[in-house]
Amino acid sequence: MFKKVLILFILIILTNTCVATEQNIHKAKISEEFTFETHKVNNNTEDMGVAGFIYKRYLDKNWFWGGAGYAALFGQRGGYFIGGFLTGYTLETTDYIFEPLIYIGAGGGHSAPSGASSGGLIRWSIALGYKVTPDLSIKLHTGYIDFIGGDIKSWLAGFTIGITSYEIFSK
Repeated sequence: MFKKVLILFILIILTNTCVATEQNIHKAKISEEFTFETHKVNNNTEDMGVAGFIYKRYLDKNWFWGGAGYAALFGQRGGYFIGGFLTGYTLETTDYIFEPLIYIGAGGGHSAPSGASSGGLIRWSIALGYKVTPDLSIKLHTGYIDFIGGDIKSWLAGFTIGITSYEIFSK
């Protein structure tokens, strides 16, 4: 008898939780992107390629914020990394994307040139892209990276492959 009452009690709690949660479900547009770019280091004498991951959460249809991290792929800077926060605006048509963004973070590492690993950096970029499907995009971007007080001050260029989806959550 006790087991039956306990099972019934658990079922009532689960049912009420599911019904209550169902009324508070919201969704937010997100974008997860893999990116590759090149820029110059060591007073613009060395090319370096970095790969990274970008996570964007949209505040509305166009404005977003998020985070990103990059690590060296080629060049003489194997221990080099960058991490930080970004914000920007996405303007989309049926097939095309225009996206300016600004990125504030820090970087460096064991293999960073002396003076470059001062920490803080500002990076901005402008991307033009094509929507392969409504949820998959390919973008080319260019911009500028500036290590505040460091030696890395360089134009950059790269490409990004992004997947757009939605996070489901309750408030």
